[in-house]
Amino acid sequence: MKINLLFIIAASLLILTLPVLTSCAVNRVIYTENVEVHGLLIRVVLLESRELNELVISMQEPGHSIKERVFFVNWIPHFLEIDDYNNDSMLDIKIVSTNDEVHYFYSTALGLIAN
Repeated sequence: MKINLLFIIAASLLILTLPVLTSCAVNRVIYTENVEVHGLLIRVVLLESRELNELVISMQEPGHSIKERVFFVNWIPHFLEIDDYNNDSMLDIKIVSTNDEVHYFYSTALGLIAN
């Protein structure tokens, strides 16, 4: 049952983000990572664009709708970590860039905010 639910969630996440990835050339994808923490599915995709790169972050908790947000950034992710960085009982994202810059994305009831 749990595996089926995770598969359905993962498939839903892929279906909803597929138009983003197929609407552009495949060579626009610079970085992609999928993470599952305590049932929370997170997908981070960086798309190359002319001026600023598009960082697409999708999150879905079991039984909830997908929260997705696009941020325009001038850096490239190296790795990401998931934890509650602002002590509000919601998991947040910390992305370290290839230049060792740290960028935080905090979860809210309505979606993600950058700091």
